[in-house]
Amino acid sequence: MFLIGCKDQKVLDSVTVTPADQTLGLYSAPVQYTATGNYSDGSTKDLTTTVVWSIDSTADTLFSTAVKGLLNPNREGSFIILGTFKVTDSSSDVVGYTSLKISP
Repeated sequence: MFLIGCKDQKVLDSVTVTPADQTLGLYSAPVQYTATGNYSDGSTKDLTTTVVWSIDSTADTLFSTAVKGLLNPNREGSFIILGTFKVTDSSSDVVGYTSLKISP
């Protein structure tokens, strides 16, 4: 009998969202956010097109629907940018975040 295990399988530990702690002018140039997955074996992977991008408020229209992670600073305020990696075989998603302030 042979047993095949997942003992050495790497696990996503965290997601890092960059750029960190931005302050932008209202209607300034769009900013491309990236999400990097940090794994249990020390490796990293670009998850920018894999994560679900969102904002901690009703200002979700700041993110482009055509380009993952592209933010258009078209609303004033202070926001938390979230990059959520949906884990299908687990009950908890992995979320990375950073802050953003858009001022006139």
